[in-house]
Amino acid sequence: MQHYLIPHYFYRFHYLLMRDFKPACAEEYKLNRTQGKTLMVLRCKGSRTMSELVCDLNIEKGSMTTVVDHLISRKLALRKRDQKDRRRVIIDLTASGRALAEALVNEKNNHILKKLDQLGEERKESVNDFLTILRESIDIWETHSES
Repeated sequence: MQHYLIPHYFYRFHYLLMRDFKPACAEEYKLNRTQGKTLMVLRCKGSRTMSELVCDLNIEKGSMTTVVDHLISRKLALRKRDQKDRRRVIIDLTASGRALAEALVNEKNNHILKKLDQLGEERKESVNDFLTILRESIDIWETHSES
């Protein structure tokens, strides 16, 4: 495989894995994909500033404001002032938002496992081996980026 194709295959793998993922729990709250992803980011990473969310989700700040406003209007998230720096605004999940984010993660995990089951045992084992290498590479890169 040519090295220049690696990013293409990562993108295609993710796209094909997730293209038909439509979480039932998000429909109840009328959430779009970005709003659902925002809940999952807040669940995994904890409280975030708007700038951090923009970086995490790779979207424009104006779009992020609309996403957060929608989550707040649904009582899934809240804005609060940073106690250490009152100029900073922190976005956090409410109890309802945390429960919904947990349900989203569970639905997403189940979706991925069902998709991988279509590959058969040998290919699933190969994907698992590759993901182990990928996780180890991420650990190395994160360690080097901190120093």
